[in-house]
Amino acid sequence: VVAAVLTWHRSRRALPWAVLAAAALAGLAAIAGSHSEAWWTVALAGAGLGVVAVVDALERRVPTAVAYGTTVLSGVSLLVAAAGSGHWGDLGVATAATGFIVLVYGALWFVRALGLGDVRLAGATLSAGSGGLAYVSTMLFVPAVALGVAALVQLVVRRRITALPMGPALVAGWLVALGSLPR
Repeated sequence: VVAAVLTWHRSRRALPWAVLAAAALAGLAAIAGSHSEAWWTVALAGAGLGVVAVVDALERRVPTAVAYGTTVLSGVSLLVAAAGSGHWGDLGVATAATGFIVLVYGALWFVRALGLGDVRLAGATLSAGSGGLAYVSTMLFVPAVALGVAALVQLVVRRRITALPMGPALVAGWLVALGSLPR
């Protein structure tokens, strides 16, 4: 809800949907991340990612403050989990895996295939990064498939394909990666 309020001054049209998406993704993230000691911060990261997905879908922009805030919350969730369990290696794996994803999406931004907001959003998926190689493959595969399906639906419904927002696809990849973390 806080993330939705942060975007309110520029996204009045998206606010009701952003609040609903934040609540829904926070709930799903809490369920998917319930094995972690920091499930509540994973839920907060889900709320931020839900807001970003809605705003990107409706307005074709990723709110910078929410993307950075979600990245910080994701980092905090990993720090709390590492401190609680003593598995500091998970923090290193998550940082390296997310860094690789940001590097890949940064290269796509460099060739103008993505917007810079999408690169920032890729960093906000840090809370699922402890999955390592599974996270990397999920964050590359699921958004590509989700965008492909959305393009096919758009082609069938509208008989043309226009630019599609990457944010919702990245959030879908994050949720799948979070759900596939070992329990």
